[in-house]
Amino acid sequence: MANKCHSSVKCLIRGRRHYMLLCSDLRKENSSSSKDKEINEEENPTEALLTNIPIEQEVYLKTIMIRLRHKGKEICVCALLDDGSHRSYLEKDLVEELKLCPSGKEMLSKGLFGGGISPAAEHKRYTVQLKV
Repeated sequence: MANKCHSSVKCLIRGRRHYMLLCSDLRKENSSSSKDKEINEEENPTEALLTNIPIEQEVYLKTIMIRLRHKGKEICVCALLDDGSHRSYLEKDLVEELKLCPSGKEMLSKGLFGGGISPAAEHKRYTVQLKV
């Protein structure tokens, strides 16, 4: 599946085609550093701990393989399923590869983590067929 992925993302740790959050080497580093933290916490019992940090170091993201189709051209991509999003987004390289033409434009501002809001910006709208 990875050889069919159209993403140009590269891991900063291993230099491979995956997001750094999904890197197995990162998990190994985190588990060894968490052992070091346990030793340091025993030596310094006055340190304050944040209660909103999860104990688990791994984050699992829901993904699904889908086919995007436009004017007879079909490509297989890995899609991230985000229950909290009100929109679907395409990477620019997919828009170019499928030769999509904008079906409209709209002004959007995005809600960010921590309650911030990005400035409104114009985004193009595209229509594409999706097959699971």
